[in-house]
Amino acid sequence: MKKQILSILFITALFIGCDTEPVGVQVTFDDEKSNALKEAYVKYLDQTFDGDIWSEDLQFYGNSTEPIGYDEAISLIGAHHELYDDISMSWGDGEEVSEIAFIQTINYPEYGYVSQAWFTWKGTGKFSGETVEIPCHIGYLWGEDGKIINEWQHSDQTHFNAELALSLAIPTSPAVVE
Repeated sequence: MKKQILSILFITALFIGCDTEPVGVQVTFDDEKSNALKEAYVKYLDQTFDGDIWSEDLQFYGNSTEPIGYDEAISLIGAHHELYDDISMSWGDGEEVSEIAFIQTINYPEYGYVSQAWFTWKGTGKFSGETVEIPCHIGYLWGEDGKIINEWQHSDQTHFNAELALSLAIPTSPAVVE
């Protein structure tokens, strides 16, 4: 009788343990959304980013609680390349740089999909000549249409603001009068 009870418990545990339905929060690293972000980063570096990953209703929070919209965010991306040369992104330490960024996507069953990325952004200011490396963390909330509806960027923008100020301080050349 003990063997029968143990056998029933074992079989029951086996069936319960083989349940393939995911439960709770899921974290993935090489999924469609994470890979779409990697592709967007490559486009950013190649200066071919067109915003196709973003919803037109995007709310973009750059170190702020006040968002900007889609058009302003696209303009901001372009400003990076107007102000900096040799822009790169990397994840890893020293000789162990292995990726453009560390990206994970989390499925919160009652909230939706959120991706996060960590990387070091590097660029040389066109006006200051200074090369800077800035650690960055970005969070993305995906909409039901598969596009990003909210983006939160966290990084030190001190050098970017100084580079922008330098670019604005350079006088434009006056028209030559003959």
